[in-house]
Amino acid sequence: MFSSFQALQQKACPPQQSDKQSGNSFSGLSVEVAEMEQSVPLVNGRSSSKLNGGVVVVSPDHQVAAASEGTTSTAKKTNGVSGEHIISDCPSRNSPNIANMVPRARAHRASTVSQLPPFMVSAPGKVIVYGEHAVVYGKAAIAAALSLRSYLLVTPLPKTNRTLTLNFTDISLNHSWEIDSLPWAIFSKPGKKRYYFDTVERLDKELLETVKPLVAAIPGKVQQAAASAFLYLYLMLGSKHAPASIYTLRSTIPIGAGLGSSASISVCLSTALQLQMGTLATPFEGMLSNETQLQMKRINNWSFVGEMCIHGNPSGVDNTVATGGKAVLFKRTDYTLPPEVTHLTNFPELPLLLVDTKQLRRTAEQLANVRNMLNAHPEITQSMLDTIDRITAEAHDVLSDPDFTSFAGSPSLARLGELIRINHGLLVSLGVSHPKLERIRELIDHTGIGWTKLTGAGGGGCSITLLKPKVKANTLEELDSKLRVEGFEKYQTTLGGDGVGVLWPAAVGDAETEITQEMFLGAEGVEGVEALAGVGAIGKGIKGWRFWREWIAEGSDFCLH
Repeated sequence: MFSSFQALQQKACPPQQSDKQSGNSFSGLSVEVAEMEQSVPLVNGRSSSKLNGGVVVVSPDHQVAAASEGTTSTAKKTNGVSGEHIISDCPSRNSPNIANMVPRARAHRASTVSQLPPFMVSAPGKVIVYGEHAVVYGKAAIAAALSLRSYLLVTPLPKTNRTLTLNFTDISLNHSWEIDSLPWAIFSKPGKKRYYFDTVERLDKELLETVKPLVAAIPGKVQQAAASAFLYLYLMLGSKHAPASIYTLRSTIPIGAGLGSSASISVCLSTALQLQMGTLATPFEGMLSNETQLQMKRINNWSFVGEMCIHGNPSGVDNTVATGGKAVLFKRTDYTLPPEVTHLTNFPELPLLLVDTKQLRRTAEQLANVRNMLNAHPEITQSMLDTIDRITAEAHDVLSDPDFTSFAGSPSLARLGELIRINHGLLVSLGVSHPKLERIRELIDHTGIGWTKLTGAGGGGCSITLLKPKVKANTLEELDSKLRVEGFEKYQTTLGGDGVGVLWPAAVGDAETEITQEMFLGAEGVEGVEALAGVGAIGKGIKGWRFWREWIAEGSDFCLH
C-alpha cells in the first residue's frame, strides 16, 4: 500500500500569510493527500527538503527528481511503500521537513469543498498515412496524430457526494455509480492489485467479469465497452476514498471511423485518473526530461489497458500516438510481442483534408479480402505488399531528412504526395477500397488541391488528402458543398500535432472563467468544442494547454513497455 500526494496548482494555494514565529512572510503550501487503503508517511520522519517554488517528485525507487534548479530533497526508503509523491509548485513554508507539512495539508483539505479544481485533459486521434494492410504481414507503417481531439472535463463534487458519473454525450452514455458500492475488495486482493507504476500486459479476466454487472444496465455494446474501460481504470488507479467527480467527454474525432477515437479517450482517462491520484505532475517549464518520459510511459501503459478493455488485443500503436503526438513508424513481425515503435519526433505539421464516407465497414472483412488474394495470387500479392513496405521506407526517409520543407513547389512535399497516390493505387489492387472512397478521390483530384488515399482498413471509413500549399479558400468551399451533397463529411485538420495535454484549471479568458459542465455540453459540434476548449482558442502556456511532450529532450523517447 502506498500514499500519494496530489499537487494543486498555484491558484489553489491559500492566500499569503505571515509566519509570526520566524517573522518571515510566506505563501501557504497546499499539499493534497489522496488517501489510499493505508496511509504511510512520505519521509518516515527522516526527510530533508529545500523547496524553491518547484515540484518535487519521488519515484517508485524513491530517487527524487527536483523540478526547479536549486531544489533538493532526500527521502528514506519505507518498507512496502512504492509511490510518487507530488508537492505543489506553491512557494515553500520554509519548513525543513516535508512530513511537518502533512497535518497542515490535511487541515487545509478538510476546509475545502472539493479536493481539486475542475480540469481538462485532451488527446489526439490518428491516421495511418502509409502502410495499412501490409503492416499485418510484418511490414512497417507510419501513423500520425491528428489535430482532431478528444476532450475530458473532470468536475470534482462536494465531499458529501459519493457518486461517480461518466457522461459521454457523443455516444449517448450518461451513467452513475456509487463509489462506496464498487468492488474495491476484489480489486485490492494480493495478486490482483496493480499500481500506477506497474506495466500491465494483459487484463485480469476475473476483474473484467466483476465489472460486467456494473455496466449491464447501459444500453449498447459500444457504450458498455467504454464504461467497462473507465471502471477498470478507475478501480485500478483509484481508491475507495477518492472524491466524487463527473467525467464529461466530448470528441471531435469521428467515432468508429478507424481514427483512434477509443485510444484518444483511453489516454484522457488514464491521464485524468493519475492526475487526481497525485501520481502525475502537470507539465511545467523546467520539468526534467527523464521524469517527463516516465510520466508519459505511465500514461501510455494505462491507456493501453483501457484499449484492451475495448478491443481485446490492440496493437498499442493508437494509444502511443495519442500520448506522444507527432508520428510513429511501427512494425510487428511477432504477434506474441509488442510492436516495434519508433517515434518520428521531427515529423512536421502538415495540412490534411479528412473526408468521412459515412460508410460502415468491418475491418475483419477487409483483412479477409487481402488474405484471400494472397492465397489466390501469392506472388503478385506479396509483390504489392513488398512495394507498400518500400513506399513506407521512402516516406520515412523523406520525413527524416533535416532539409525537409513543405512550402509551395517543395520537392519533398511533392514526393510525399506521390507516395500517397501510389500507396492508394496498391490498396485498390488489394481489393480494400470502396466506390464512395473512389468518388471522393475523383472529386478531390478534379480540384488539384492535393494527393488522396484511403486510410485504415478501407471498405468505407475515411480518406486523407495531403494538401498542397496555398489552396484557395473558395476552392475548399466548393469542394465542401459537393461532398455534402453526396453525403460525405469533410474535416480540415493537421497531421503531426501535439499529444496528450492538460488544461489546469479548466478555465478560459486568461484563466478567469471556469469551464462548467453546462458550457462544455452546450458547445455545438466540432467547431463549438474547439472554440470553447481547443488549443487554438485557449493557447498554450501556464494559463493554457500544457503538453508533456514539450519537455522531453531532443532525441529522447518513451515506449510502451
